[in-house]
Amino acid sequence: RKISFSTPWLPQAQFAGYYAAQARGYYAEEGLEVEFTTPGDGVYPVESVLSGKADYGVTSADLVKARVAGQPVVALAGVFQHSPIILMSRKDRGLAYLSDYAGKTVMSSPDDLPEIKAMFRKEGIDPERITFVPHTWTVEALVNGEVDATVDYLADQPFQLRQRGVEPRIIRPIDYGIDFYADTLFTTEEEIRRHPERAAAFRRASLRGWEYALEHVEE
Repeated sequence: RKISFSTPWLPQAQFAGYYAAQARGYYAEEGLEVEFTTPGDGVYPVESVLSGKADYGVTSADLVKARVAGQPVVALAGVFQHSPIILMSRKDRGLAYLSDYAGKTVMSSPDDLPEIKAMFRKEGIDPERITFVPHTWTVEALVNGEVDATVDYLADQPFQLRQRGVEPRIIRPIDYGIDFYADTLFTTEEEIRRHPERAAAFRRASLRGWEYALEHVEE
């Protein structure tokens, strides 16, 4: 059975475990032929899976938001235990505390906002006092002062900012007690109901791929 698997971004090391599962033949051993897809025209994995364009997906905190909203999504496995989402500003702009963000402009993607907004709410700050604008997926807007801060990934964006000669100031939701799982493997209630064996096989092969990737980081 050929199945489609939707990832939120273009291919990168963040999905190494899935690539390993495919390259090492773990999916094939489970009788699965997996096709990797990336979102087009702003269509993210939850929407892709719910619309039937993909059978499985991997996403972040937006899965929680979708489930709370009554959408029939089911988490199969939490792949990254701690979220890499951060609030990043230029250190020379003085945004040291969440209270400094009232009236500021922050660049973010919709799927990264739930934990950021939860962090502000926990501190008693209404997120509506902050202007959130669409992400351009570069650090240029922050470097040039077009926005006051960005919602980004701890793994790479601070490094990119430093490459531009700008020192970042980082605020992590986990420091405020907001600790969501990051990349989560998921599917739909219908897939679980109609094909429980296939769902179990896909989960099994994917996690086996991650075990291999973490044991062979040089690859």
